[in-house]
Amino acid sequence: MAGSFSGETKELLSRVPLKPRGQRLAELHALAAGIGYLDVREDGSLSLMIQSENLPAVRRGDFLMRALSGCDLLSSVFTAHGGSPVYTVSLEDHRATVRLLQELGFMNRRGVLREEGLPAPEGMLKNEACRRAFLRGAFLAGGYVSDPEGAYHWEVVTTSEARAQELAALLKDWDLPARATVRKGKNLVYIKSSEAISSVLSLMGAYQSTLQWENARAYRSLQGQVNRQVNCDLGN
Repeated sequence: MAGSFSGETKELLSRVPLKPRGQRLAELHALAAGIGYLDVREDGSLSLMIQSENLPAVRRGDFLMRALSGCDLLSSVFTAHGGSPVYTVSLEDHRATVRLLQELGFMNRRGVLREEGLPAPEGMLKNEACRRAFLRGAFLAGGYVSDPEGAYHWEVVTTSEARAQELAALLKDWDLPARATVRKGKNLVYIKSSEAISSVLSLMGAYQSTLQWENARAYRSLQGQVNRQVNCDLGN
């Protein structure tokens, strides 16, 4: 939602500088796994699309696909039944699409597409920077974080149980209390700890959001201390 803390966080993440190819691939893999679509045209040629109502995520997909493929993308927008605009960017060049799908691990060298919903290919999350990029892409695709002044909640909806388990395991490697579950038929990973959410925001590169979160935490803690002291004084 425009103006929400979650929306502002995604806007920040869509602008995080990113140059190493391995990190770009890890982030685009997670992004495409969540909101990517493969269009098979009548002549058998392929086109890779990133499509969502979430403009920062699509903008990030545009940047990553351009940078990795070296091709211009086709962009479009249409209005969904609910009245919200849906943004799309697509890589139309067949050969470039095939090369990118292979680099992302969605297609093998023989041109066979990988089964949907599987975890990231071995080696893609080879280092800390790539794992952070992957986390950022997953959040951009299907994430939500609550306003720090409300109930503490961070989550990412995934397209399969395997991907939810993968993301939960990744977060636990950073000693974060993440849990994978199914809610209303959707696989997701969530965190309820305020301190852990602050760490996740920092890991993703949303440093301004981390500062806002910590300021709100400090204020709530101070307010709680004052209220307890007042209640104690009144009780005496």
